[in-house]
Amino acid sequence: MTSDGKEACQSVLLESQKFNRNTVTLAFVQKAKVGAASKRALLSYLMAVSSKRYPTQQAVAKKLMALYGASFSVRVQAVGDLNLLIVTLTYVKKSRLPIDANAAERFEQEVISFLNDMVFDLDLKGLQEDQQTLSAEKGNLLQAILNRQDDKVGLAVDEARTRLFQEPALQASILGDKEEVKKMTVDQLALAYREMIEEDERLLFVQGDWQEAQLKALVNKWPDGRPNGTSASKKQARVSWPALVKGPLQWIENADFSQAVVLAHYRLPEDRDLFATGLLLNALLGAGPSSLLFTEIREKRSLAYQISSRFQWDLGLVTVLGECANNNARAVLDLVDEQLAKIALGKVEDEMIEQAKRTVLAARKRLADEPEAETFEAMQAALLPGIPAPDALARRIQSVTKGELATLAKELQKIDCSVMG
Repeated sequence: MTSDGKEACQSVLLESQKFNRNTVTLAFVQKAKVGAASKRALLSYLMAVSSKRYPTQQAVAKKLMALYGASFSVRVQAVGDLNLLIVTLTYVKKSRLPIDANAAERFEQEVISFLNDMVFDLDLKGLQEDQQTLSAEKGNLLQAILNRQDDKVGLAVDEARTRLFQEPALQASILGDKEEVKKMTVDQLALAYREMIEEDERLLFVQGDWQEAQLKALVNKWPDGRPNGTSASKKQARVSWPALVKGPLQWIENADFSQAVVLAHYRLPEDRDLFATGLLLNALLGAGPSSLLFTEIREKRSLAYQISSRFQWDLGLVTVLGECANNNARAVLDLVDEQLAKIALGKVEDEMIEQAKRTVLAARKRLADEPEAETFEAMQAALLPGIPAPDALARRIQSVTKGELATLAKELQKIDCSVMG
């Protein structure tokens, strides 16, 4: 269900009585911009631990404990050519508390007040006067960046971004650049925060036992943030598939790697009615232990330690990622193309296709048991064209034919492949 609150906020209610907790997720959405990733990543760290009413991480933790163990987090996420800053608050349903109705109502109002304080009242003046919190969160973000660089798969994926995307803003890691983070000032953060509050589209998702009236009331309490006289109407942000650079196989040396990471990217055709077929193709190709890549390359030939494929609808890509010995890298990449050719020629057993369907449908059912995953999918559906509603998607997956899979496999365009080792 969707509620029309302020024009700058789209609200979606995912009604559920299944869990003992409600989950409120608010996303600030903007087109990726050069130099913005570092600022938004650091903002996400600061917004999780400080506001004017709760200026320290200790104060935030104490308040969350007082709210019957509520949890609060802020993170950044890339979806296609969009940069999202995502706030998530999870708290126990008031109907599950051992208190009377009036106290339960006050509790929920207190929860919402806490959310508003943390999101819309960042203590920029306090950060300027006492930079201990700023220094600490810079250190935490820098450590996260270093950890990603120590992860050979994460490093290979980030390296691929710099060659794969034409747009410089999309080439940067979502966590930003460590040198930019080190030099970041409160004034720079203040500008980025104001831009986020004033210009970003807002998407609100609530999973649990809320009502539409509660959604509207929450949105109407939020500050618009726009200067007086500025119109609130704006075009909703939507994902556009990024322009890609087609390149030859690249070998990237890294002395720290004892084994190679291989990456191959395949562009989906520009037909937005391919979501179900793409999900199924990915499951058949490399998503799981019954897939072609796993059985043919890892199990039968022992050429890769790990290998899988990812269906990246927001980027218009199917990406294969494997880990193998350096001298096996080229053979692994050739065998990936061989498995796609097998699908394109229809040389896949019907039982494998049925198993792929069962794999995809089982994963879809598990979403209902994972509130955050279900919310993130709803968020993608709001931002991305071509994602059917859950029931329609399940039916469409069941109806995908071997011929449709073959056609999609033929139309995949190999854009880029690389070996880091």
